Amino acid sequence: MVKVGAALIGGGAAGAIITAIVTSYRNRIQPVRYRMKTVPVFSKAPRSSTIETVVTLRANGQGYDFANLHLTELSIVNSGNQNIKEFTIGITMSNNDRIVNAHCEAPDRQHNGSQVGEITPADPKQAVDFKLIPFNRQDAYQFRLLSTSANDREPGEIKLSSSEPVRFVARIDIGETLGRSSLEIAVELVAKSVGAKFR
Repeated sequence: MVKVGAALIGGGAAGAIITAIVTSYRNRIQPVRYRMKTVPVFSKAPRSSTIETVVTLRANGQGYDFANLHLTELSIVNSGNQNIKEFTIGITMSNNDRIVNAHCEAPDRQHNGSQVGEITPADPKQAVDFKLIPFNRQDAYQFRLLSTSANDREPGEIKLSSSEPVRFVARIDIGETLGRSSLEIAVELVAKSVGAKFR
């Protein structure tokens, strides 16, 4: 009887521990993986040049001049274990940088990524918010930001934020660290593997 009772108690305790672990895993702060890359679109002439160069963006029939423009491409993926019906993401530039145009691309027509507020060349802003509906597990959204910098340099740090209990984790492409894309590396590995088999 004592042995049976101990086994029952032990089994119940183990079950409670497993349940607590599973619950903790499900309720943990959800990871959102992201990849971000910024490239120059237009840069003004060197200071030593006698030619002043600007780029003009037109909106609603009006022209707006900028000394430099940069394109930031951002992709995010819900790599957590929970589906999110509505997710808001905030993208904030550094103090000297302003967004002149922003766009979100949803994975398909059953998903929607809408910009909160308006950003135009006439009214650039330091930050922009997007509302994603839905943001289920493994859903991926793409963003493109056109920005300008008062320092005539590449934009500074770009911060991501959300009111949801998530943490943004940078995605590291092995190919980027080696100067090649992951696809190129994968093709090379497959080729070597096939070559080794048929020698």
